[in-house]
Amino acid sequence: FNRPSKQGFDIVIGNPPYGAKTSNTDKENYKRYYEASQTARGLKGSTDTFAVFVNLGYNILCKNGNLAFIIPMAITSSDAMMALHNLLENNCETIKVSSYSNRPKQIFDAACIRTSVFFFTKTLTANRHIYTTKLQRRRYTDSIKDIIDKLQFIDSKELKLPGRYAKISNDSEKKILQKCFSSNKNIKSFTDVKGVPFYYRVSGGRYFNVVSDIPTGSTQDKTYCVISDYSKIIVAILSTNLFWFYQQVYTDGLHIKLTELEMFPLPDLEKVSRETISQINNKYFKYKTDIEKNKINRDFYFEYKIRKSKKLIDELDDLVCPLYGLTKAEVAYIKNYELEFRLDDE
Repeated sequence: FNRPSKQGFDIVIGNPPYGAKTSNTDKENYKRYYEASQTARGLKGSTDTFAVFVNLGYNILCKNGNLAFIIPMAITSSDAMMALHNLLENNCETIKVSSYSNRPKQIFDAACIRTSVFFFTKTLTANRHIYTTKLQRRRYTDSIKDIIDKLQFIDSKELKLPGRYAKISNDSEKKILQKCFSSNKNIKSFTDVKGVPFYYRVSGGRYFNVVSDIPTGSTQDKTYCVISDYSKIIVAILSTNLFWFYQQVYTDGLHIKLTELEMFPLPDLEKVSRETISQINNKYFKYKTDIEKNKINRDFYFEYKIRKSKKLIDELDDLVCPLYGLTKAEVAYIKNYELEFRLDDE
C-alpha cells in the first residue's frame, strides 16, 4: 500500500456485488469511465456492477498482477460481456474460468445463482490462453472440496464465441465442437422472415429445452422463421442431445438467447441426401408425437416431460451427429453427457 499508486497491486481478489441497483447517473458514469460498460465498435457493454468491478480490478493491477473474483456465470455467456472480454483479451495473456450451476445444489449455500470463478493475469500483451472447465454440478452429497478437487481445465481459446467462453473440460468435448464449427453454416444462414416458423423457449426446461414446429403455449415461446425446404430438419437438429450440449457450453444453462440460437452451427444441408433427410424427418415426427403425448396441460401452458422421450432423442442423434463428422464414440459421449442430471427427478 506504500508503493506509488501508479504501480498498482500484485493481487486483486474478491466477490464483488452483482445486479446492484444503480442510478441513471451512475450508469452514465460507468459508460464514461469503464470500457466494460461501453457499447461501441460492435461490442456490447454492461453496466452490471460485477462487470464494472472486474474493470476496476483490472485498472488497479500492476503489470503481471493477478485478479481472482467470484462472479455470476454471465461472464461466460452474454452479449453484454463483449466489451469486457475485448479489454481483457487485448491485455491479459492468460484467462482462467471455472463455472458452477445452482442445480441440483447451489455451490454456495447462501447464493442461489450460477457462478464463475474468474482469474486473469494483466500482462499488457494479447491473450494466448483461455482455460475453462465444463459447467460443474453439485450433488447433495458433494462438498465444495469434492467439486474443486475434480476440476479439469482445457485451453478453449479457439472455441470462444462473441461474449461467450466455451464451458468444456476435455479433449473429447473440444474435438466435438471443432467438428461442429468446421461448417461455415449456422442457423442464421437459413433465416427467411417469410419462411416456415419454429418455436423455442427462451427460458425454462431446466435440463431439456423445448423446440417444436408447433407453439407450446408458453409465454416464453419465441418464433424463428427459416427457409421452408429445410424447416423440418432444422427443428429436428435443434431437438437433439447435440444442441442441448451446445447450450450447456455456451449459454447460462437456463435461457437461450437469439444470438446463441443463430450461432449454432449446421451441417451443409444442401449436401444431405434426400434419404437421410427423410429418415430424420420421420424420426422427428415420432419424437414430436411422443412429447405431445406425455405433456401436461396446465392452466396457461403445456408442461413437457421431454426426458421421457430420451430414447427417441438418442435415435435423432444417431442420424444427425454423423452429418457433423462425429464418430460413434463421440455420438455416444453426446448422448450420455450429463445424463445423471438430465434424467433425475431432482
